[in-house]
Amino acid sequence: MPELCRFDGITVLMHLNDHDPPHIHAEYAEFDVRVSLNPIEVTRGHFPSRKRRQLLAWIRKRNPELHEAWDRIRNNQSAGRIEP
Repeated sequence: MPELCRFDGITVLMHLNDHDPPHIHAEYAEFDVRVSLNPIEVTRGHFPSRKRRQLLAWIRKRNPELHEAWDRIRNNQSAGRIEP
């Protein structure tokens, strides 16, 4: 499960061979969420409100890079790292 980014205690991941639609997984302390990339919305799990807002803002900012990482993983390539 490639780690794409880590910031302020949040870890952003993509699973290898994951199913469509494009999405990320994120972990913070004992919390975890799955967030779709289009539309950007939490589809599973729970984060504390402030961390949820912070994660969603980061996804909005990095959405094109996240889609590129999704495509690379789907083509059996390295996802690479994304800046915080």
